[in-house]
Amino acid sequence: MRISTVLVSFIVSAALASEECPFFSSNETFTAQIIHRQCVPVLNEVSRAFLRVPLDVRNYRIVECAVAAEAQETGPLRVVRNISQLQDALARKDPFGRPFCNVVVFYGEGCPFSVKMAEVVNALPRIFPRLNVMAIDAAATTKFNSRYGVAGTPMVVLYQDANVRARLAAGYIPLEKVVKTISEYTDFVPSIRNFSIVEEDKEGPLVLKMDNRERDAYFLASVIAMAVITGYSISHTTLGEAVIAFCVNRFVRRNAD
Repeated sequence: MRISTVLVSFIVSAALASEECPFFSSNETFTAQIIHRQCVPVLNEVSRAFLRVPLDVRNYRIVECAVAAEAQETGPLRVVRNISQLQDALARKDPFGRPFCNVVVFYGEGCPFSVKMAEVVNALPRIFPRLNVMAIDAAATTKFNSRYGVAGTPMVVLYQDANVRARLAAGYIPLEKVVKTISEYTDFVPSIRNFSIVEEDKEGPLVLKMDNRERDAYFLASVIAMAVITGYSISHTTLGEAVIAFCVNRFVRRNAD
């Protein structure tokens, strides 16, 4: 029974190879369609369309943001100071009741990765003028971290109607990659082709500085902890005990003389 099922699957896959998954062999089509229930995204040169839905690996639905965004006011990145301001902004809708899309950046004060990511998120409104981009200190959302999908900083999340639609970035990633991800998950199109950081992106609105004092304190504590652990480990080895005994004997003899 099992062998016959496999043979039938191969026959079906061979029939589908030239239609639903062009440019692939029958074995590859069998693996994709019968086992994984997926079709590898390829460009059909006849129809000039991507064969992606519904069997592609990335089967997420593109978030429709552009229509409602026509009523969105353009502006730079907005730094939100408390959770109530964030909730109010995420709940906003256009005059027809369609929810806006919002990109929220959760950052950490003094975090080196957040410091590096600041200029990247400052550039997003310049590339996507109709996309509302906000930034908030993750410390202000401690009670809501699970609700807002925050597992660390920096975290870039796409919201629509106050619901998480996609996690665009976790940690630092270059501007070009962020733009590409937004373009893949939404129907927004970049207004410019140059995705380089410019001087004005480094000036704000979000400007973060590393807290070197805190970093130095943690570094000093780490060095002390490593020294204690290393010394304790060496002292409990045969060689370590011999070295300690030798040093103690030398010290005692020198003081006795």
